[in-house]
Amino acid sequence: MDIRLIVVDLDGTLMQKDETVSPRAQAAFARAREKGIRAVVATGRSMAEGQHGAEAIGADGYMITLAGAQIMDRQTGREIYVRHLPLEQSLAVADIVDANEQTYFQLYSGTDLVSTHKAVKLIHDCELPAGYAEAAVKKMVLVPNLREYLEKTGKPGEKYFILSKEPGRIDAIRREIEEIPDMFVVSAHPYGIETMPKNVNKGTALRILREHLGLKKEQVLVMGDSENDLALFAEGGFRVAMGNAYPCLKEQADYIAPRFDEDGAARAIEELLLRD
Repeated sequence: MDIRLIVVDLDGTLMQKDETVSPRAQAAFARAREKGIRAVVATGRSMAEGQHGAEAIGADGYMITLAGAQIMDRQTGREIYVRHLPLEQSLAVADIVDANEQTYFQLYSGTDLVSTHKAVKLIHDCELPAGYAEAAVKKMVLVPNLREYLEKTGKPGEKYFILSKEPGRIDAIRREIEEIPDMFVVSAHPYGIETMPKNVNKGTALRILREHLGLKKEQVLVMGDSENDLALFAEGGFRVAMGNAYPCLKEQADYIAPRFDEDGAARAIEELLLRD
C-alpha cells in the first residue's frame, strides 16, 4: 500500500477512556511520520476539544472537526472550510430538544459550546468521559432558552450533539429531526446523535482536504468506530474498523482492529504500515 495519510477518529477509536492517547499509539504514529505518513484527526469534537488528541499523535497540519462541518488549519487556527446550520433548521432542532425533559444537548457555534441551564444538569447521566464532561461545562455558554438565544444572536451553529439514556427517547428525537428539511442525523454515541446540514459529513470534508493536499483516494487510510464514520469510509482508500465498531462499519472495513481500549489503533498501524 502507498499510504500517505492516516485519518483517525477520536472517541471510540484513538482516545482511551481517561481522555489520553496510549504511549503505544503515540509511538506508532511517530514511526509512521518517520516513513513520511502524515496524520489527520477527524472528529465530532471542536478543535479545542480534540487538540490534545491531535498533539499526542503529531497531527500538526489539519483537523476535520464538528463531524465534517469544519476543517481547521491547526498551525494558524484558520478555518479552511465551514458549513453552518440554516437558522430555521437550527430553531426547529432547538424546539425539539427543549421539549424533551430528559435530554442533554450541546450546540457547537464557532468557538462556543452552547446549552441550557436545564439540559446541562444531565451531562453526567450519558456516560460521556468524566474529564470531557467537566471540561465542557467549564467553557460552556449556558442560556435560559435556546430558541431565544438563537433568535437574538442569529448564530445557528454548525452541529448539535444530543444525548439521552432514557429508553427510546433518542430514537424518537432522531425521527423528529429527520422530518426537518435538509437535515442529516447520524449516531455518534450509544445514547446520542449528531445533526448537521444535509451533505455535511466527515467524508465530504476528507474529500475536500485530500484534494487540497493533492492526494489520491488510495493513498488515504481511515480509522473509525461509529455510524458517523461511514461517510469517512466512503472516501478512504483503506478502511480500518475498531473491534468495538458498529456492525455497519465492520461490514465495509478492509481490516478490523482490536478494540480502542486494547490499543487497536496502534496495532493496526503496526500491522499494516510499519512491517518492513
